[in-house]
Amino acid sequence: MVRWLITCAALPALLSLGAAAGAQEATPRIIGGDDATGDWPWAALIEIDTDPSTRGAGYCSGMALTDQLVVTAAHCFFDDQERLVTDPGILTVWIGSTPGTLQSRSVSAFELPEDQTDADALFDVGQDIALLRLSSPVSLNTFPSLVDESRRQSLEALDQSRADEALTAIGWGITSPNSNDLADTLQEVQLDYVPFSVCDQAWSFQLESGQMLCAAELNPVNQQRQDTCQGDSGGPLFLGEDPAPYVIGLTSFGTPDCASQRPTVYTDVSGQIDFIENAGVTLGEPLVDLNFTTGRDRYYTDPDSPVTITASLTNDSQIRTTNNPAFSYTDSGLDVTTDWTGCSGTSCTVAAQLSPGASSSGDFIVERSFLSASPGQGTLFLNSSSDEDDYRIKNNDREIPVIFSDQADLSVTARRVVAEADSANNGQATIEVTVKNLSYLDGAVANQVELNVTPPDNTSITGSSANCQADPCILVSSLGPEQTVTARFTLSTSTPRESTFSATVSAENGDFPADNNSASVTFNYSGQQATSSSDGGGGGGGGGGALGTLLALIALAGLRRRH
Repeated sequence: MVRWLITCAALPALLSLGAAAGAQEATPRIIGGDDATGDWPWAALIEIDTDPSTRGAGYCSGMALTDQLVVTAAHCFFDDQERLVTDPGILTVWIGSTPGTLQSRSVSAFELPEDQTDADALFDVGQDIALLRLSSPVSLNTFPSLVDESRRQSLEALDQSRADEALTAIGWGITSPNSNDLADTLQEVQLDYVPFSVCDQAWSFQLESGQMLCAAELNPVNQQRQDTCQGDSGGPLFLGEDPAPYVIGLTSFGTPDCASQRPTVYTDVSGQIDFIENAGVTLGEPLVDLNFTTGRDRYYTDPDSPVTITASLTNDSQIRTTNNPAFSYTDSGLDVTTDWTGCSGTSCTVAAQLSPGASSSGDFIVERSFLSASPGQGTLFLNSSSDEDDYRIKNNDREIPVIFSDQADLSVTARRVVAEADSANNGQATIEVTVKNLSYLDGAVANQVELNVTPPDNTSITGSSANCQADPCILVSSLGPEQTVTARFTLSTSTPRESTFSATVSAENGDFPADNNSASVTFNYSGQQATSSSDGGGGGGGGGGALGTLLALIALAGLRRRH
């Protein structure tokens, strides 16, 4: 079942919604999601009016990759008779996520994967993607980026708890499997990443590796079903909830009833880069991938010493040469000099051109703007650009903290490993806390590292892997440069509901800076009788164990693929 929608009445209501809509009672969500008003202004709604003599039209979701290029699903360009749409004049695109303020544009041209004349073939080879050129640019300050291969592969390496609600999907599709109306407001839903091997088995081993990926809600809270559905086709699936995220997939196809036991399949955008680059050229809007990299994300030096930051600007495009690649830099609390050539003040032209895979490198010498023996910090900001638009614009900018300190720099993170409620409505959860000394300087050692944890209300800590029954406790006596220590805490409660666990870390001899010494994780308990602390949406992550259940259901159901 493809995830586009043919409907008649929903669009006028959508476009007429103004401020008064906020006072209305909330409607059912994307299939268990939430209103996404204002979060993603680059979201797109595409109308394909294949028969202007009637009030019927097809609707898909999508995203603005630049101010004039929109990405959606290729299957949207086949009508209900499986005929290929060829006339861009029947397309209208609305950009935005706030009802009543959407920017409307006609489409001057579009590109589909080569030789795609059969809608079903798109689901066999996985090239369910299209690129549209708008008649004129839209006004936007924020854009998404297409995920790169390394981030794509990192999802496959996630354990089950980290894959839980690692992804967000947005779209304008129906909010109930029994409905035929578009959502009045852009919808969002957090979904679990499903490993390719598991999803391929669910679809009878018919999926194309490197071209397709899957997501689902494996741990529903209060049995709240969550999924994309009809009308969400072409809408983005992206990492986390970043307003300018890495997009990993496009909604492609799933079961007709939506939110079933079979995961929904998405086009893997990391496998579509050659199409994106070639289609951009054909549409007269060439796209490239400039990438600014440095050896580290965070630099350290003694309070009165400079530090050298070596950076490279690389054209990571597959086929496109980039013209006039350049960068600028600014600083906060720093004095910066550079040996890059082609610089005038803080703006530098790297070269006339960079061919695919080519790079240019240079050094930044960074020191404090005033001498002091006390710890301090500043930030170096790098911004790159070229004559072409960038399909991974997130890689163009770097924000590099520079720490002038010989002390340790402690950071703490917390994550839910599992959280489940049993049939008697008793909840158990395991939380993992990781403390790391981020500094790499010799002698930057944290002594007597103390961990202070705060369990949720009405919840007790019944076990710990690090002798931390007392609170606070000494987690480790010494933590050297770039060393890590991990502790797990077992929680028990008779009132399982949305909960927050917090942790704070400190050292007897101090650390600097203290901007990452605290962390918290909010989670829900999965289980039939688990209750939520709020009435909205689908809530946070569920518990573990659902992946095995999915595999068992696949084996029992004898599932087969449907378009």
